[in-house]
Amino acid sequence: MAGGKRVIYQPNETHPWNHFSKESTGHAIDFYDMTFADYSDRVQIGDDGQTWVFKEYASFVALIGFFMLFIPVIRLLSKLPFFKNIYTTKPAPLPEPKTNGGKLAAHILIILGALFPAVFFSALYGEDFYGMRLLRQISMVTIAFSGIVLIYSFVKNLDKHIKTGSAVMLLLGVVQYIFLRSQSEFIEVSEFFGGPTVNPIVYWAINVAIVMLMVMVAYHYVSKKPEGATIENYGVKASFKTILSSLVTAVVAVAIGYGFLYLIDALFTVDFRLWTFAVKTFEGQHVVALLKYAPLFFIYFFIVGVSVNVNTASEKYDGMKGYIVAILHFIGGLVLYLVYQYGLLFITGTAGYPGESLSSILVIGLVPVLLIAAVFNRYLFRKNW
Repeated sequence: MAGGKRVIYQPNETHPWNHFSKESTGHAIDFYDMTFADYSDRVQIGDDGQTWVFKEYASFVALIGFFMLFIPVIRLLSKLPFFKNIYTTKPAPLPEPKTNGGKLAAHILIILGALFPAVFFSALYGEDFYGMRLLRQISMVTIAFSGIVLIYSFVKNLDKHIKTGSAVMLLLGVVQYIFLRSQSEFIEVSEFFGGPTVNPIVYWAINVAIVMLMVMVAYHYVSKKPEGATIENYGVKASFKTILSSLVTAVVAVAIGYGFLYLIDALFTVDFRLWTFAVKTFEGQHVVALLKYAPLFFIYFFIVGVSVNVNTASEKYDGMKGYIVAILHFIGGLVLYLVYQYGLLFITGTAGYPGESLSSILVIGLVPVLLIAAVFNRYLFRKNW
């Protein structure tokens, strides 16, 4: 176009950072001031006219309030006749490791639980060939080893817990191997599962849950079962009435929380958000999608939540220390992933995983979600006794 010009701004920022940057916003303002210079007598914004950040700060305060609302709502609901069935007997804590080897194993399990979701994120989300091949090889080794132990335990008539543990590990190993082999089919967008970015996240989450369950099963039958641990120690044994009332409590609490969201949206046309993390109103098709995906995400949150509660059940994890361990268990590895990914990007100009630009942006949104889940998981689990 005659007389036209191309303007390129290159702030030293990532793509998601551009959307929460006074520098990038200033560039946009400069561009429009330049483009509409002929009308400067009517409109002149200027770089100093940025007030959007104050709206973001206010929305962030509202976002905090939104999530804090669920604590008193659930506590109040639990005082009503039906809802009070969510309370159960406090589980006896697992026996503390008695040897240095046992203590070391316990700490290794916590570290493994934090690191595995991050180390294999690019493989499980982005179908990295080498990462997926390694995971399948580990799965095959698990199947072979569990099968050998199972056969040996019957031949030598070993203790029942060895037979049971090896059989469960064999079953989980087969399930994981089948799941790993079906990656392309699972994450493919279909009429039923139509979320192109959600499907890989669900696939990652279920794989993490399977691995965490295998670790817990192995640790239980190898270390804790001989010390007298039972299923009651894990806090997962409950009556049908308790399970039903807990589900209804969760649904009612979410309905109340989103009721406030819709009210605020109707009155002020705003929602609760900060940067890439937002709680927004939705339409009917989103509820349908929720009902499809929620059971799959439940697998992840339930198993990882149990793992966290088991590993922080003793008195030494009372108070803030327990919350820190829970948070590290949920997001510690993902935070390290982001530090590695974007740290290398800013230092060398090339990201740690160059082919995982979109998935890394999604990890940024996962971190606050899982952080909140970690806090809620630990707080509500310990309050429902």
